[in-house]
Amino acid sequence: VDVTEPAGGFLPGVLQVGVDDSSLDLQLKLDEEFARLTEDRRLLREFVFPRVSTTQPHYLPVNLHRIVQNAIQIFHIDRRKPSDLEPAYIVDAVNELGKRLVVVRGEDFL
Repeated sequence: VDVTEPAGGFLPGVLQVGVDDSSLDLQLKLDEEFARLTEDRRLLREFVFPRVSTTQPHYLPVNLHRIVQNAIQIFHIDRRKPSDLEPAYIVDAVNELGKRLVVVRGEDFL
C-alpha cells in the first residue's frame, strides 16, 4: 500500500472518514511491517519448511481462521462497513504483542 500516491492507498470505503491514511509516518510503518513479513516468509520457506512445496498447505499448531474471527468479534468489525481502526494502531499493537511473547526452548516441562 502506497498511501502517498493519490491513486494508491487503501480502497475507497475501507476506512472511516477522518482516519489518518496518508501520512509519511504511516507509510514508513507499513513499509517496515511489509519488510518484516517478507523476511518472516523467507525464513519459513528456507529454514522451517525447506523441502516442502510452496503449493502444499502448511498445517500450524494454531487455528489462524479462529484467531482472525475472534479479532473481528472483539473489535466489532463489520466487513460491510468502513473500519475505524487506524492502520498505524494495528501495526503497533502487533509489534507490542510480539514483544510480550515468550519463546521457551529446550526439552524441559513448563
